Amino acid sequence: MPRIPPRVASRMSVVQTRNALAAATAMAGRANLPTGGGGTGGGGASLPDQAGQAGKFLTTDGSTASWDTPAGSGDMVKADYDPTNVGTDIYAYADDAEADAITAANAYTDSEVAANSIADQAYTDAEIISLETALEAYADAGDTAVEVAANAYTDSEIAALSSVYQPLDSDLTAIAARSTTSYGLDFLELANSAAGQALLVLTIGKVVGVQFFANGGTYTPTSGTNTILLLGQGAGGGGGGVGNVNSSCRGGHGGAGETRLGVFTGITGTYAVTLPGGGNGATAGANPGLAASASTFGSLMTCNGGGAGQGNNTGLQAGTNGARGTSGSGGISLNAMTQVSSTMTVATFATVEAAPFTQLFIPTGVGTTGINGLNGKGQGGMPGQKSTGTTTYGGGSGSQGYFLVIEFGY
Repeated sequence: MPRIPPRVASRMSVVQTRNALAAATAMAGRANLPTGGGGTGGGGASLPDQAGQAGKFLTTDGSTASWDTPAGSGDMVKADYDPTNVGTDIYAYADDAEADAITAANAYTDSEVAANSIADQAYTDAEIISLETALEAYADAGDTAVEVAANAYTDSEIAALSSVYQPLDSDLTAIAARSTTSYGLDFLELANSAAGQALLVLTIGKVVGVQFFANGGTYTPTSGTNTILLLGQGAGGGGGGVGNVNSSCRGGHGGAGETRLGVFTGITGTYAVTLPGGGNGATAGANPGLAASASTFGSLMTCNGGGAGQGNNTGLQAGTNGARGTSGSGGISLNAMTQVSSTMTVATFATVEAAPFTQLFIPTGVGTTGINGLNGKGQGGMPGQKSTGTTTYGGGSGSQGYFLVIEFGY
C-alpha cells in the first residue's frame, strides 16, 4: 500500500469521523427495530438478516431496510486523499534529496582525502629532508672528530714507539719479504743461547745410541731412535799374483770397497745387515784376484766391493790394480784415498787405492806373497811381488767391510 503523507492522513480522519457520527445518529433513531428473527418494531418492517453483515449499518430508502457500508470505511482510494499526486512528488523529492546528499558527501570525502593525502605527503617529505640533513651533519661532524682523534692518537703512538723500536729500513723490508717457516720463526723467538741449544736438541735430536757391525746380522734401533747417521764400507778385492819371469815385477793391487755416508729418518722396525768377506787373493802365478761382493744395510744403503787386482808376468812392470767400488746407493759416496808406493824396486811406481780411515800397507821386501787387507777395513789385498828369480807368488785377499750406526732421538 502506498505511503500516505501526514496532511492527507489528517483529512482522511475528519471524513471518517463525520461518517461514523452520521451512522450512529441513524441507528439511534431506529431503536427497537425488529431483528431478522421476525420481530417488529413500532410501525416498520422487520430487519434484514444480520448474518455476514458485521461492521455495516442499517439503512433504508423509505420503504425497504438494508445493510450498507459506512462512508469512509475500508481502503480510501488515491483520488480521495491525493487528487494532485502529492505522494509521487514527495517520493521523488526524497529520492532526489538522498541522491544529492550522497553525492555531496562523496564529493566532500574525496576532497578531504585528497587534501589530507597532499598534507601528509608534504609533511613526510619535509620530515625526511629534515632528518637526512640532520644525519648528514651529524655524520660529517662525527667523521671529522674521529679523524682528528685518530690522527692525534697515531702521532702520539708513533712518537712513543720510535724510542723503543727500530725504525723501518731496507734490511727489515728485505727480511719481511722473505718467507719464513715455523722452524725459522722458532729461532726468532728464542730468549738466549741456552734456549737455542735446547731448541737444537729438540729439533735435531740427541744421540741415543751407537751400534757397530763388523759382521752381518740384524739392526734393531735403540728405543727412542727416529734418525740415524750411517757410515758404510764395502769389502776390498783380492790382489793379483806374479809369474815366473826372472825379473823384478809385481801383480795388481786389489781395489778398496766403496765408502758411503748418509742420514736416514723415520727409522722403524729392523734391518738386515750383510757384510761379505773381501775378494780372495790370486793363486801363485800371473793370476788375477777375485772381486768383492756388495755390503748392504737393509734397503737403506749398498756399498759395492772393490775390483780384483790383475796378475803379472812381465818384468819391470806392475799388474793392473783393481777398481775402487762405486755406484752403490743410499747417502753419498766418499772418494777413496790414493797412495803411491815408493818402496818398489821396479822402474815404474804403482798407484794403489785403499778405503778411507784405514791404513794401507805397502810391502817393503821382495819375493813374497801379497798381504791380506786389514780385517774389517775394506782394503784390497796386496799383490805378489819379487825382484828376481823364477819363483811365483800369489796375491793377498781383500778385507771385509763394516757399518757404523749413530742413533738420534728426541
